[in-house]
Amino acid sequence: MNYLFDEARKKGIKRMALDTPDREFFEKFGFKEVGRIPNWYEDKDQIIMFKNL
Repeated sequence: MNYLFDEARKKGIKRMALDTPDREFFEKFGFKEVGRIPNWYEDKDQIIMFKNL
């Protein structure tokens, strides 16, 4: 993940976004939850996350 962040910074990217049901994994890399879509998956919400680079 750090390689991805470094490459994005080199290209001038300042913010990354993702959506995932697995919030805990991406929080370890500094992503913050900014929204949810309830019941997107059968038994989980879709979580929208951002990280400032």
